[in-house]
Amino acid sequence: SGLGILVTWDARDNFFYPTEGEFYKLSLMINSKLFGSHLEFSQVTLDLRNYYPIQHKHLFSLQVYGDFTWGNTPFQLLPSMGGNDILRGYYKGRYRDNVLLAAQLEYRFPIYKWLKGTMFGSVGDVAKEIDEIRLKKFKASYGLGLRARVNPANVHIRFDIGLTRDNKPAFYFTANEAF
Repeated sequence: SGLGILVTWDARDNFFYPTEGEFYKLSLMINSKLFGSHLEFSQVTLDLRNYYPIQHKHLFSLQVYGDFTWGNTPFQLLPSMGGNDILRGYYKGRYRDNVLLAAQLEYRFPIYKWLKGTMFGSVGDVAKEIDEIRLKKFKASYGLGLRARVNPANVHIRFDIGLTRDNKPAFYFTANEAF
């Protein structure tokens, strides 16, 4: 158990499929014996997202993400890369450690009325300590996706194909955006 604080700023035009605005989130969680925890560890997460419209329904979206832990962090709570949100192409948890830094960029474009496409790329890495992060060692992934709007609230079904430097595809099918 622990005690935490969460601060957010959300100026996006839509929760499910934003096309402009920004979303910023900072959280701190402290797990301590003082709060009844068996382990002593802390975690800070920073999530910065911006959406830039280019022209009629074309846009770029950018996310910068950092997750930092220290203390006796359980393995399953260590920051991890991969999965359908951060560094699509790597399976969830493929890389995990005390520090995670990542960035991703998407280009979203219309195809036909309710159907949209996306091209994306991301870079990131994990390390034991923040000063061990090296840009030249960052992992990279890229891919393509389709979005099908399923209701007027702009909920979309998402299908992505993510690739890594090994060019082995990973497929993602879900009902929410990566960011």
